[in-house]
Amino acid sequence: MNLDKVLQSNESVSFMFFLSGKLWYRTESGFKFPVPIKGSGQSVFLNEDRVNRFYPYIKAHAEKLDRAKAA
Repeated sequence: MNLDKVLQSNESVSFMFFLSGKLWYRTESGFKFPVPIKGSGQSVFLNEDRVNRFYPYIKAHAEKLDRAKAA
């Protein structure tokens, strides 16, 4: 997955579901990733939002998937 391409595309993300302390979102291109709510304080997570606000979560999940593939 090319993270820079996702950010430059100005895609949006959509909320899918909540499971085990994580909000799951999906980008317009179909990449699914979790957003942990622990430590989020009083952050507001919208049903739909800009992808660049979620970059740290997308990057962390993409790296986790890459490590799992390499193992």
